[in-house]
Formats: sequence, C-alpha cells, structure tokens
Amino acid sequence: MDIFSLGIICGIGGILFFGALKWFNQANKSQNETITPQSSSSFWTSSDGPSLQIILAVLVMVMLTITIFPPPTDGDGTDDENIEINGNNQLFVDVLDTTQSLPTCGLQNAGDVYFTLDTQQFQKCEPIYGEMQSVSNQGSWKAFDLSGNNGLDGTDGLNGTDGLNGTDGLNGTDGKTPLFSFAESFNCSSEGSEFRLGYDENEDGVLQLDEIDERFDVCDGENGLHGSIGTPGANGSNGTSIATLLTTVSPGIECPNGGTKLDVGADDNGDSFLNLNEIDHTEFLCNGADGANGSASSNTLLTRISSPSHELNCTFFGRVVEHGLDDGTPGGIAQNGILETDEVDYTTTYCDKFVFERLTDINPNAGNSTDTVTRKQVIIGNTMFFRADDGIHDSQLWAYNFQNSTAWMISGPESIIFSSIREFSTSGTKLYIVATTINPGLFVYETTNQSLWQIGDDFLNLESSFSYGEEIYFIGQDTEPSPALYVYNSTNDSMWAISNGSESFTRTSYAGDLRYTHSRITELNGLIYVTDNDGVLFAYDPANQSLWKTGPLGNHNTMPGAYSVESVGEQLLIRSASGVNLGYHQANDLWVYDSRNDSSWELQVDVGQFTNLARDHDPTFKQDSRIYFWTSVEINGYWISHLFVYDSSNSSYWTEQFTHNGSVLTQHRSIIIIEDIMYFNAYEPGTPSRAMFAYNTINSTTQKISNMGYIWFAIDYESSFIFSGTGDAYGYEFWKASIVQQVTHS
Repeated sequence: MDIFSLGIICGIGGILFFGALKWFNQANKSQNETITPQSSSSFWTSSDGPSLQIILAVLVMVMLTITIFPPPTDGDGTDDENIEINGNNQLFVDVLDTTQSLPTCGLQNAGDVYFTLDTQQFQKCEPIYGEMQSVSNQGSWKAFDLSGNNGLDGTDGLNGTDGLNGTDGLNGTDGKTPLFSFAESFNCSSEGSEFRLGYDENEDGVLQLDEIDERFDVCDGENGLHGSIGTPGANGSNGTSIATLLTTVSPGIECPNGGTKLDVGADDNGDSFLNLNEIDHTEFLCNGADGANGSASSNTLLTRISSPSHELNCTFFGRVVEHGLDDGTPGGIAQNGILETDEVDYTTTYCDKFVFERLTDINPNAGNSTDTVTRKQVIIGNTMFFRADDGIHDSQLWAYNFQNSTAWMISGPESIIFSSIREFSTSGTKLYIVATTINPGLFVYETTNQSLWQIGDDFLNLESSFSYGEEIYFIGQDTEPSPALYVYNSTNDSMWAISNGSESFTRTSYAGDLRYTHSRITELNGLIYVTDNDGVLFAYDPANQSLWKTGPLGNHNTMPGAYSVESVGEQLLIRSASGVNLGYHQANDLWVYDSRNDSSWELQVDVGQFTNLARDHDPTFKQDSRIYFWTSVEINGYWISHLFVYDSSNSSYWTEQFTHNGSVLTQHRSIIIIEDIMYFNAYEPGTPSRAMFAYNTINSTTQKISNMGYIWFAIDYESSFIFSGTGDAYGYEFWKASIVQQVTHS
C-alpha cells in the first residue's frame, strides 16, 4: 500500500475513532444521570468529546501528509494508475487519425486515453511533476499496451473436410544422364581400379574429365596365405627321352654366314639317337656377319647418326649427322672404326616441324564457316571447292585458290542461291553438286569459265552422287513411284533413269546425315555397284547399260540397312546398320563382296562390341589393299575408340589402339595417311582438350603435333593435308598442315 492511500485511511479512521469515543462517553453518562436534550451542534462542541477544532486539525494533518509525501511513481515519472474498464471488460476511448491530433496534455485532462491510427497504439496523458512533487499544468502523452499475457491454448478443433485436388504442376526438366568410367588406380598399395562418377553435362555419352563428380578406389586384396601342401601324387610313368642332332650348315638361305642346324625330337625307339623320323622341331643357329674392320689410317672419315634433342621440338622428323676423322684427337681412340665425340669435326641437324596455316576466315572470328555434314571438300587443279557459311548468306558454294590464297563465294545473290548443299563429285574440270534451291537438284560448275547451272529439273529426293569417267551416277526420285538409279552423261548432256521396274532405292529412315557423308554407289573393275532399300547389291555395266542383282539366282547378295559401299582391291566393303539400338550407339554390321566369285559374307564382328561403325561422319581412308575407319569398343560400359582395319588381300581385319605418354588415346576423329604417317585427332586422358597426333607406321611411335580441337575431312594436297578444324579464337575454318624442314650446320 502506498503512503497516499495510507493517509486517506488514517484520516477516515481518525474521524470514526473520535466519533465512536464521543458516543461511548455519552452512553456512560446516561446510566448515572438524566440526559438533557441538546441542540444538534452540541455534539461537536461538548466538553465531553472532541471538538470540531480537533477533528479539523486531524483532517489538516492528513492533507499535509498527502502533500508532503506524494504517491510514488514507477520510476518513469508517471503514475501507475489503472484504466477503468466497464463491466463488459471493454475500454472506451476516443480514436484519432494521428498523434499530431492529440490535445495538449495537462492537469485538466490527466489520465485521458486516446487511440491513434497512425501508430496503432493507446496514448495516455500523464502530468509532469515539478519541485516538491507538485503537479504542474503540463504533461506528455505516453504510449502503452493493454495486451495481457497470452491465454492457454484452446483444444484443437475438428479436422475440416479434405479440399479438392489441385491441378497438376508443370513437368520438371529432364534429369542429366549419370555415367561412370574406371581407370587404373594409383592410390592402392596393391593393384586396383579408380571408379569415376558424374553426369553427362554435354550429352556426348562419354564421361569427360570436367564432368567427374566423385572418384573412389576399389583395391585388390592382399594375397592370402599359402595353403597347406597337398598329398604327393602317384609317380608318373617314365617319359620319352629327348634327343638332339647338330649339323653344320654352309652359308645359304637359312644362314647367310653359315651356322649350325639343331634338330630336336623324342627318342621314340629308345636308342639314344635322333632318327630322321623322330625330328619334331628344327632351329638354325646362324653365325653373325663379320664385324667392321678398323680404319686403315687416322685420315679415315667416319659418320655418326643420332636423334636431335627435345629442345629443338622436331615434331615430325629429326636427324643429327656428325662427321670426323678416326684420328683419336683430342681424347678418342685412333683407328678403332668408331666416331667418338672428341673426333667430331662437322655436324648437320635436320629438324622437320609441322606448321599449321589457317586458310579461311569466311565467318569472321569465332563463327563457324564449315561444318561436319557435307561429304568432304574437293580439289580441282589448284582450287578447293567446299560448302561454307559467311554468317549472311547461309551455306553456299565457295572456292579457295592455293596460289593466290583467296576465297570467294560462287553461288549466292549473284548466281543460284542454295538453301543447302549435300555432296560434291568431280569429273575432269567440272564440279557436280547435289544441292537444294526449292527442291533437290543436280548442278554443275565449270571451272574453265566459272559458270554454274542446273542439270535437268528438280527432284523430290537426290543423294549418293558418284562420278566415273564422263558420267555421274546418283539416286533420285523424280516421276518414278520410288527412287531409282540415274546417270548423267556430260559428253552429250543427257540424263536417264536406270531401272528394270522391280528395284527401289529408297533410303531407310535410320540413315540421317549418313546419306550425305557416305555413298551407296561405287565402281569396281568397270562396273557400277549400288544397294537398294532392302540391302540387295546391284551391278550396272555402262558398256551395255544392263542392271542386275549380284549373287546366285534366288540367293542374291543382301546386306540389310546398307549405307556405305566402297571398293578396296578386288572386293567391296559394305557397312550397314542392323537397326539394333544400343542407346547412344547403333549396332552395325560389316559385309564383304568379292567380285571374283560373285559372293558376299558378313564379317564375324561382335555387334554388341563394335557398335559405332556409323556414328562418325568421317569417310573411310583407303591405301593399297587396306581400308581404315574409326569404331568404338565397349569395355565395361565405357566406349574406347579403336582403328578398324580391313585388308582385302587376305580378307583379314583387326583393331588398333594408340598411346601417347603411356595413356590410351580415345574419341578419335578423321584419318589420313601420307608417306607412312597416319594423322588423326583424338583425346588424351588427363589433358584439357583434343589434339592432333601423328603415328609412324614404320616404327610404331605416336607424336602430338598440335593442340588443335576437332578436325574433319582431311584430304592431301602436295605433301600437305587440308582439313576443317578449330583453333585459337576461330570457329570451324579450313587449315593446311605442312612439314617444314630446318637444316643447320655446325
């Protein structure tokens, strides 16, 4: 209880006390004496009780107590007063828009409460106490909160009925394909493998190094303890003794310098001699050639050949040829027939390096001028013809002259505008183009007068052009119900369909771009060969214009899904798609047709193993009796590139792999062989990008010759080769790779 309240109670109690005392005294007197009536004021003025002055004095003291000891505050200068609430627990206050609308707070409205909308708070007028706790006529509005403590949580209500199902959300984006690969582990104390996991970010079906998210090693366990020694087996029967026979051999075919003939065999009759009918194996132990004689004099000139140091960076070939007299000066041995380092007088170093020259920049800077679809560029004389896009006129026919290093557009606004160009073939000075304006057609460009025109009318479909002599063969669909084999003769400008009414040369749907990168038409021994949509191999004789199905009657040579026919030696190699879908790859078959006996057979290549024979757009490369192309071999779910080689001289085939710095190269592209050197593009594990490599078929060595990226369609030109590739900051352009020889003397 505060002092203010105590003072009030004390004052009231004092009045009541003195009033009761007065009444008690009068009551006692009434028992002993007669009560005399008194006036109403005598009660306060009677000598028997407290006078009015005494009561007033008490009241004055109470008021002084309240004045001297004002009611305490809560420490913030405001009274702790309660706000009155009516019987319904409701507080009635005035509502104002802003605190600026509040009236002046003073003594006259102390305790008034308002609610202001701009602050969403209750405002109470509180006076400001001055000296001696006196209340001035000034005050301030104080914001306060009427919120009480949170009540107890109520009981949960009953669950409402389920709402209607919402509409289905949009389909999520397709997830990325997870891939894995493995390689030899270098973290295992014993042997083991490193497994690599990641997502196919670029969707090429191969887990690249920058796509690897996790690696973990699976190591081989340590060798177990040796088992206990088993019970000895029964003694075997005595074997037959081995006998030998040594015979001196005079110089001849087996041993040019003579030697010894060693015959070995079992002594079947047990006579301890090797009889002629007992000889099982024969070896010749030949004498070596006589060593070189020492120099006859100290003036004999000697030569020594070695390889140049790596610092010279001879990327293709290098030789160091040293000469000197066998005089032993200053620190060698004279007349020993060996050129020692101190005896070297002259040195000649031959260092061959690859030089790459960008020929075109038709679509400037990073734009792609060329592509990977058209079946190679072609060269007539000193001019190369190709398809290119300058970024303005789409794909048109272009030319590049090697002598003056200039490129120009042949088709386009000033001539015939092509919407697409598919194939090239040549005959003499003429270039034949399978292209489309509105519909596909056959066009010819005469290089002698630089004229371009269309042969005949448009076709509905046209593909697989092939030139032989003065004639161009192609598969086209004109007014025939289905595509037929056509021939165009450039000498008399005539064109006709070769058809016996029973064949259809429709391309099956699997082919895709392969129809433009591979041809179903080829020539062998003066005959034209072509496959129809059923894979039946036809032959056409230009001499008598006859067309027939190869193979025995009723059992024709059929290669289902054939898309590529190429001649090699006396045979044809046919690649066909079997239609078996193996995910990213499509299974392929290889067939061989032998013109000498009119027979065909399928090479027994495991379809589940070699599946990528058709995926790359690169054509094959032929040299002598061999044909080369890239394929892929599946090893534990990981695709490894191999070179597939077929030799028509003995109908054999095999695959080859190439290594560089101990790593197996993968993802090969393009191939060309020039003077026993095979050039190709591949990816070397552990490196950031593709590179160009050269493989020496003589000494089986592989060298990296450039860090250039993808390359396509390499063709040879004057001991160099031309290809479409990317390099530096350029997109696909044409490049020339040449060998430059540097010779130094010292």
